[in-house]
Amino acid sequence: MTSRDKITLALLVLMSVFLFADQRIMLAILPGISKEYNIDAKMLGFIGSAFTLAGALMSMGFGWFTDRISRKMLLIIVVAVGKIPCFLTGFDFLLKVPLHLFFLNPYKE
Repeated sequence: MTSRDKITLALLVLMSVFLFADQRIMLAILPGISKEYNIDAKMLGFIGSAFTLAGALMSMGFGWFTDRISRKMLLIIVVAVGKIPCFLTGFDFLLKVPLHLFFLNPYKE
C-alpha cells in the first residue's frame, strides 16, 4: 500500500466517522430535548421517527444521484449540503439553535 493509499484510506475512515456521528448522537440528545422543551416520551418517539424517515428518504434520493453524477461531485454536494449544518451545531451551547440546525441537515445517512 502506497503512502497515498494510506492517506486516502485514513481520510475515508475519518469522513465515515463524521458522516455517521449524527445518527449516533440522536439517542444522547433526546433527554436534553425532553428536559428543555418539556416534551413527553410520545413526542420524543415522533422526533426520532422523523429523523429516521428523513434520513431514509434523503439516502434514497442521493442514491438516485449516484447513477447520474460523478462520485466526486456527489461527495462535495453531500458534505456542503448535509454536513455544514451539523458542523454549525458545535458553535452554540444552547440546545435551541443546535436542534433546528440538526433537523435542517437534509442528508442523514
